[in-house]
Amino acid sequence: MCTQEIKVHPLTNDPCEVWMEIFESQTFINVEFEIPEECDRGKVRIVCMSDTHSKTSKFHFNEIPDGDIFIHAGDFTYYGSVDEVIQFNEWLGEILIKIHNSLVIISSRQPEYSQLAFNLARGEACLSKWRLIPADTDILVTHTPPLGRGDRCRSGVRAGCCELLNTVQQRVRPRYHVFGHIHEGYGVTSDGHTIYVNASTCNVKYAAVNPPIVFDVPLPPGFTKDGSVL
Repeated sequence: MCTQEIKVHPLTNDPCEVWMEIFESQTFINVEFEIPEECDRGKVRIVCMSDTHSKTSKFHFNEIPDGDIFIHAGDFTYYGSVDEVIQFNEWLGEILIKIHNSLVIISSRQPEYSQLAFNLARGEACLSKWRLIPADTDILVTHTPPLGRGDRCRSGVRAGCCELLNTVQQRVRPRYHVFGHIHEGYGVTSDGHTIYVNASTCNVKYAAVNPPIVFDVPLPPGFTKDGSVL
């Protein structure tokens, strides 16, 4: 287990400059999941979405795949109204998901970006939240991306958090990091250890065009998802 202390980067308020500094040290591997029709008993199927923005009745894809665990990484409403929350809750009840417990750590906070809700000042304010992530986390869920991973806006600006990237790569090292927030960053990459999943459903024009991202996670040897032991 890594216990390295993460500190605030001196250029944290300029993520583009930080990225230019660290880019050459980063490993990028494109990931494409080939999902079999049925999930093995020794694995759990994760279905990931984010940034649906009250467009659950206007998806540009056919259906939500069946799975064992459903992850939504935030921004499920457009205006944050009570009616939108009720509608989203009703939609969740229609999804065919089997396991109802928690394997993830969720943070609703994000570094300052535009005038959006849940903003925190970059640096110590954000890092104080990332310090709460247990070091033994397997699947991490945040709304914001880490710096350099699915965080590039159409303007070319990087919106991700460098302290979150350092927390993921140097201290926690989860198997998966699921997020959204930056719609144009949809997709999956890996640094050779952690798989980064930007599961934004809506594109930059708020059209719900991106299908859920699905992957199967092996359980510890001898265990099955129905609770039995092999």
